[in-house]
Amino acid sequence: MQKACCDTQVAVGSLNPKDLKLALIGNPNAGKTTLFNTLTGARQRTGNWPGVTVERKEGLCRLGELDTQVIDLPGTYSLDLSDASADEQIARQFVLENPDYLFLNIVDASTLERGLYLTLQLRELGVPLIVLLNMMDIAEKRGMKIKPCELEQQLGCPVLALSLRQDKDLNAVYNIITSYQAAPSPLPIQYQTAVEAAIGELQNQQQLSRLPALINLQNSNEPLVTDLHKTIEVETGEPLDFLLADARFDAATRLAQKVVHEQ
Repeated sequence: MQKACCDTQVAVGSLNPKDLKLALIGNPNAGKTTLFNTLTGARQRTGNWPGVTVERKEGLCRLGELDTQVIDLPGTYSLDLSDASADEQIARQFVLENPDYLFLNIVDASTLERGLYLTLQLRELGVPLIVLLNMMDIAEKRGMKIKPCELEQQLGCPVLALSLRQDKDLNAVYNIITSYQAAPSPLPIQYQTAVEAAIGELQNQQQLSRLPALINLQNSNEPLVTDLHKTIEVETGEPLDFLLADARFDAATRLAQKVVHEQ
């Protein structure tokens, strides 16, 4: 069932295997815990994330001759600021603060559109990313024919199709990790005109590239950003968080429609 595509072009340069660290991220019940347990076996420990009672799971995975750190992030559907649960806050903060990790995004193929919302956010941030398209067996039983190589082309990052409940041999997972190169450029999402104008204003006023400007537009309370939020709401009748989420849902829907064909 494991199937990888090999023609994705990523940025030149490679991750140093000695410094490689893995973080598992995905929707609840997508298969993260199964993968974490398979990768680490008994070489894992649990605790709590600082300041909260959310469980923190980390362990060691043997990749060739090296022991690699693996962190199982709390299940999350998005990295949106409007998502206030502790699990989602932890996942969002970890992604933003640890761009040196290689993120393994476990996606439930049978609910692909829902999972791609988070995947597109990770690609928008430009972090090192491999998509593990899990539960392919269930998707097929539901009459979904998914083209992993087409998804890989659209996302610009490696995609591996598998069924973790059936595939006990993870050689394909190990191979795609150890052969991973540097993260490709961020994959921008097109937002409504008013949002794009606000991003452009921040780029011009603060001499920022697109991604830092977008992050600043969401996070900052400085007067310029506050004024831009007001302008967006006046022009569209909707708050910024809603417009961002709406555009991301649309992008996930369009992407799923391109790569899923009903049998």
